[in-house]
Amino acid sequence: MTHPTLITYEVKFMPLYEYHCKDCSKNFEIMRRFSESDSAASCPACESKQTVKMVSVVNARISAGGSVKPISGGGGGCGSCSSSGCASCHH
Repeated sequence: MTHPTLITYEVKFMPLYEYHCKDCSKNFEIMRRFSESDSAASCPACESKQTVKMVSVVNARISAGGSVKPISGGGGGCGSCSSSGCASCHH
């Protein structure tokens, strides 16, 4: 009798954040740790630090064993919000 093979894997995510530059009006994305997301980000176009983090939507897919499962949700907020925003918890 053969036993099915147990596949284990670890998924690590580096969040992608969107920012807007107040000096040159360009939008850009940066991959950085969650703990760094509120720190000033340098604009790649003009190198200004006058940038603000924008609210964005998350959409990811994980593939394991031949099946693809979508993962999605709203961006920003406190993490307890519904997928459409913070209307339910008012954060």
